[in-house]
Amino acid sequence: MPFPEATPLTASKVIGQNRHDLRQAIPNYVDQERTADNDLIIAPANPTTLRQTCLERRAQRNCQRILKSDAAIAMGGIITFGTEAQAVIQALSRAEQRAMYRSIGERLAERLNTTLTGLVVHNDEAAPHAHFQMPGYDLDGVPLSKTVTRRSPARYRTLRAKSWPRRG
Repeated sequence: MPFPEATPLTASKVIGQNRHDLRQAIPNYVDQERTADNDLIIAPANPTTLRQTCLERRAQRNCQRILKSDAAIAMGGIITFGTEAQAVIQALSRAEQRAMYRSIGERLAERLNTTLTGLVVHNDEAAPHAHFQMPGYDLDGVPLSKTVTRRSPARYRTLRAKSWPRRG
């Protein structure tokens, strides 16, 4: 089952995460011969765009304070799978993998009442996975840091079952 994990990201962390996701900074553990197997499904938004989205969403709530310069403007995360599922995923065609990851990412965004602003698949590491990005505020202007808690991953473990047909 996929296990989405999410972390609030400040502007500087968004820059670092985008560099990692887009392989502008290549970690030592990456198999560079397989980097071409990665898949850019949705190009991650830049900090300026994310901050503007957060400001627009916050405006719905008539917040008294301004958005701090070091506020979390995004929620970044990773969709991973158990070892048994990894072989099944690697056997899928690129189009099937793409559809599966997109479905899981969109379903997660829907559950969190937000939008998906980035989705990148990495097949050049030991385990296939995807990095996702969402604005730091939901569609009602509520910070995702209030919605996504340490208990959240348990609530989202069923996403695969509803997002992607069972495959062995």
